[in-house]
Amino acid sequence: MAETLCRRGIQNVVVKTGWKGCTVCRKAQRFPMPAKKVKAADSTGAGDSFMAGFISGILAGDSLEECCSRGIRCTTSD
Repeated sequence: MAETLCRRGIQNVVVKTGWKGCTVCRKAQRFPMPAKKVKAADSTGAGDSFMAGFISGILAGDSLEECCSRGIRCTTSD
């Protein structure tokens, strides 16, 4: 799915895969990013928080890996 969206012109595609993490795609680059193991108290807004961190990395010019790391840090409390 991510590769199809990239071929259609979407620059960055992130497919969240729950407890597994996510898959990220940009042009020819595609990779999985594992989730960080945490004890979840409430997952409300976790996807929005992840994307806020990810987008802040895009705006800062970070690599896709660092964008994912920013997103993950925004969803954890430690």
